[in-house]
Amino acid sequence: MNRGILTALVVLGLLAAESAAQAPAPARPRDIVRTADRKILSNITVISETPTEVRLDTTGNGKADKTLDQNDVTEIQYDQVPNAYRQAEALYRVSNYDKAIQMFRQATAGGGRRWVKDYSAYYLAMCLARKSESDPNQAPLAIRAFEDLLKNRNNRWRDDARYQLGNLQLVKGDRAGAKTAFETLASSAHKQEMKLTASVGLADILMADKKPAEALKRYDTVVEGARGKFPDLFITATVGKAQAQTALGLFANAKAFLEGILKTAKNKALLAKAHTALADCFYTEAGAVDPKEAPASYKAALNQYLWVVVVYNNEKAEFAKALYYAGQCWKKLGDEKKARELFKELQSKFGATRWAAMSRRG
Repeated sequence: MNRGILTALVVLGLLAAESAAQAPAPARPRDIVRTADRKILSNITVISETPTEVRLDTTGNGKADKTLDQNDVTEIQYDQVPNAYRQAEALYRVSNYDKAIQMFRQATAGGGRRWVKDYSAYYLAMCLARKSESDPNQAPLAIRAFEDLLKNRNNRWRDDARYQLGNLQLVKGDRAGAKTAFETLASSAHKQEMKLTASVGLADILMADKKPAEALKRYDTVVEGARGKFPDLFITATVGKAQAQTALGLFANAKAFLEGILKTAKNKALLAKAHTALADCFYTEAGAVDPKEAPASYKAALNQYLWVVVVYNNEKAEFAKALYYAGQCWKKLGDEKKARELFKELQSKFGATRWAAMSRRG
């Protein structure tokens, strides 16, 4: 080789090496962790997150030097969130589940941080579960997705997945499978919140078994355990408690609890459940009072069901049920035409659900 060319190559190599040495190192993630004692840990990196613990790098050397119990962590704000994941979350929030599924899969296709894979796996399964509310044929896919997630013992969402799996089994009528899921969660969950959540699931089974008195006791336990600690769980258990009271004929008590929830709750899914539960209370009461007073109760029930239809139509499970019972209210009030209109909408939008099947029978 020409000596001049060789010298030039050596010089170029040295310059490249020097340039690489001077190039800035990739910026490390700057995550934020909020704790139960209201502390904010900023400018740190979450090395790993499991159902039991969160390991942190607080010095920037890439190694975990601090470990938090999951019960002591209230929120993690991850830095360097992939655009695909951000889009998937946004699509999930507006109930565009098909597109969200695509984006969650895209978010994990290119590698990246561990949390992206774990969170995407859970929310992908949740997309399928939410789709199953309007199309029960999607339920087996959701069940399989949650079962696959449970194989990863370190997935931060593992306990949540078990609860969702129990819910799906309960909806499809597999009470034994649901009970196993909830009992396993109650005995094995690390977080106090998830143990209480499992107890809600077991109370739901008691309601399905027409044992409202036993369910009421269990809901009461959760209400007290969640009070001041877990707001959404407190509301969920309170709504369940009111449903048990309705089944026991304690209509005034149920209404008082639900009206209180409707004044304070902000979560749309929980608000939809509370409105539906209040409507159910009025509807059930109508069948128990003097026939002369029944129309007033049916009208009150109708107003609540229609509120769900108009305001919370993204909550598909509540939407479908509300359409059915709003139609039933119109029938009780003597307006068959309006009842048929609602049943037609129900069959069009939720044709595969049990509510649609019931509407076809009248």
